[in-house]
Amino acid sequence: MQKITVITLSGILLILVFGLVNTASAHTGINDSLPSTNRADYVYSTINAPCNVVGWHPTDPTQNLGGDADGDAICDLWETSSGLLVDFMPPAGQTGAGQRFTYSYSCGTNPGQDPQCPSADKKDVYLELDWMKDPANSHVPLAGVVQAVIDAYAASPVSNPDLTTGIRLHVQYGEWPASGTSSQQGNTKFHKDSIYTNTSSNPSFPGFYRLKQYTFGTVCERFADTTCPADSGTSLHINSNYLNALVKNQLTAKFQVFHYSMIINKRAESGQATSSGWSEIYGNDHVWSLGGWSPVMGNAEEQKAVFMHELGHNFNLDHGGADAIPNKPNYFSVMNPVFQFVPPDPNITIDFDSCRPLDYSIKAMNTLRETSLSESSGVRDSSGAGYLYPASPWSCSKSWTGNAAGASLANQDTPVNVAGTERFFWYSTPSSTTLNAFDRTNQGVNWNNDVPPDDSDTVTNQNINAQGGNTQTLISTDDWTRILSNFDFGLSVWSIGSAAGNVTENDPDAPPAYNPDEECSDAPTSESPPLFEQSFTTGCREVTAMSEPDSFDPPLKQVKTGVAPEDVKCNGDLKLVLKSDKPACVKDSSLGRLLANGWKQP
Repeated sequence: MQKITVITLSGILLILVFGLVNTASAHTGINDSLPSTNRADYVYSTINAPCNVVGWHPTDPTQNLGGDADGDAICDLWETSSGLLVDFMPPAGQTGAGQRFTYSYSCGTNPGQDPQCPSADKKDVYLELDWMKDPANSHVPLAGVVQAVIDAYAASPVSNPDLTTGIRLHVQYGEWPASGTSSQQGNTKFHKDSIYTNTSSNPSFPGFYRLKQYTFGTVCERFADTTCPADSGTSLHINSNYLNALVKNQLTAKFQVFHYSMIINKRAESGQATSSGWSEIYGNDHVWSLGGWSPVMGNAEEQKAVFMHELGHNFNLDHGGADAIPNKPNYFSVMNPVFQFVPPDPNITIDFDSCRPLDYSIKAMNTLRETSLSESSGVRDSSGAGYLYPASPWSCSKSWTGNAAGASLANQDTPVNVAGTERFFWYSTPSSTTLNAFDRTNQGVNWNNDVPPDDSDTVTNQNINAQGGNTQTLISTDDWTRILSNFDFGLSVWSIGSAAGNVTENDPDAPPAYNPDEECSDAPTSESPPLFEQSFTTGCREVTAMSEPDSFDPPLKQVKTGVAPEDVKCNGDLKLVLKSDKPACVKDSSLGRLLANGWKQP
């Protein structure tokens, strides 16, 4: 059994795992190497085809790409009844001008086809999922894991122009999707015990971005379809002619739409062997890394949680929703570490809600100010209502398990979770540095844990989330609404380098204090990244504003709608900077460093 402790670094939640990992089935001895060639030019990474701008149509330069009626950042002309068909031609003055870029992913019931068809009036999200090989301990996602996340997106309250709710999540297994052997469909036939999730270019210890240069796209797509090698062998299929025009154009087109996810073994950064995952915030890449967990690669509930959590980061959701403050009692989301994993869990000894649904938050609750907590106000939304478990037919047959160590039972309902009842939440009492008390929404809360218990006080300076001191303002977030404003997860360039920032999960070397002024989150590496990767990697979180609510759309979304990069508007006191015509809004504290690294102010 392991013990997990929660701390923060750079405003990012870090979960420490102490104790022995089950080494009986640990991944060892399978350490493949990549070729020495840096393939940063395997796509035209600076191309971002706008849906509303005239001139990008593949055959008629007087037309645009149909707009984007459903707001999913996929051009309407690309969402057809027979599947996804990305098709565009950059106009004069743009990278790739005069070349036609196409990519297709047909829908249907045949092997390798997408079982869901897209449409221009319902939101779609596309993701390629690959995994590392390992004969002893498969990295293949466990049964039901991927479908559970697809179902969670489908059940979301997000509204669409076709008057339905929900988001279609399309997951393409990205090596041999038509293989009759399910374990082969996303099998890269490559394995490293540990890889860096930064930009390491060492072929013996490649970074994630370097590995993606060789694995993005199915095998057939990487070999221009007509020369697709057979599903055979034990090594990664590498096309030496990766600059073939058909290959490069096709993958460039795919970059316009797809997120990329890889199930790796472990992370190579110091202290990250038990990290559960890594993700770009407001980007399109993430990894699952459960090779240091017990059981190896985690159980099905853990995999579901990691997949949905890391994908949420891609849509600009942090551990506190709109910010990085974890463990908020008023934030009911799988993004909140309190509600990410489901007990009983072999890797977690602090039990939280065994019936928490796999979901992002569906509404914002009242803001909790630790300097002045009204016990009578409790945790409610703006109308005074609580936060409910889903309605029937959702059900949970598990017994409720609260924190076993000293949970306060004052003012509690009977601890039974049924459809439509109030959700539980956890908080820290004045005498504790852990989350050791629980309550339900829509009732008074005895924040100060006084005896005899009451819910009539105004409590001052109490650290109710056991993180970051006792003067924080804990904002609640409606995740699904926030996702809507961040569907444009970034220009294709972010697939090569880091997005606006990234999240490092579970860093045992981190100090136990939350510092909102800290900027950089990546552990440094001795490897110098390729120049291309340096060009688009800041390693810092401030590139994307995390304020709530936003007055302006994120910079890249503004560009997607036709705003010139130099005319992008930033929220609050953030400053606009540009590099290769790619805009970002940054804090003053980040400005000097970015200007020194080649970014410019308009």
